[in-house]
Amino acid sequence: MPRIQRSNLPRALFAHLLDRIKTRPKLNRSEARGKFVSTRVSPPEYKEIVEAVRKSGLPKTQWVRRVLLLEARKG
Repeated sequence: MPRIQRSNLPRALFAHLLDRIKTRPKLNRSEARGKFVSTRVSPPEYKEIVEAVRKSGLPKTQWVRRVLLLEARKG
């Protein structure tokens, strides 16, 4: 795909092309997730996580969210 450079295009056309490039649909505010949870893991731990994600067949973000919520709801 050729790279779009703004300087070569009129503003309206550039905005239209950018809108078409977006890959994720916008969510309603009630559906949007706005908080982040991050952590650092060692290379061996990351390898374990990646393998578990692969076995699950889920995207990594869904797998992590599911595992975190399952643990959080046990308490």
